[in-house]
Amino acid sequence: ITDIQDEYVILKNDKILKINKENVECFEVNNFYIKKILWQENSYVKYPLFVKSENKVCVFDKLGYTGTLYDETGKICDIKTSLPILEVSLNSKGYMAVLQKQDSKSIITIFNNYGSKVIERISYEENGSIPIAVALSENSDTFAVSYLDVQKDIVISKVMFFKIDGKELK
Repeated sequence: ITDIQDEYVILKNDKILKINKENVECFEVNNFYIKKILWQENSYVKYPLFVKSENKVCVFDKLGYTGTLYDETGKICDIKTSLPILEVSLNSKGYMAVLQKQDSKSIITIFNNYGSKVIERISYEENGSIPIAVALSENSDTFAVSYLDVQKDIVISKVMFFKIDGKELK
């Protein structure tokens, strides 16, 4: 993980987000010149990372427990996890798939665009499969998990798809 000074994300033709450890700011721009600051929020994250989908951005703290969803109007919602965050996937509706891991336990949580948990999948490395990435469908009804499956001296990569039906997956 590297320190970032400032990251810039284009939301729309005339809106840009500036993300760093202390703040998330939205600017209105014209020909790449800042016209005015639309809003600013303190963020205080140690390792800020972000994912973007259309006009939404989720800023999260890699190996932290929080994330925030933004659009050009400001903060939409916050999310909190029970384990450190490794990766976030975001779709255009603002749904987030969050891969969390600690020791041999991994949790994948799907959050809606209000920050509420929709579904969770828990796995343990003792079963041989280690989740390494997660992706969420645009219509928020399916998510995919990429696993490394370690059996003795053989490593196999596999992708599993899960239907989101509002019930916890086993």
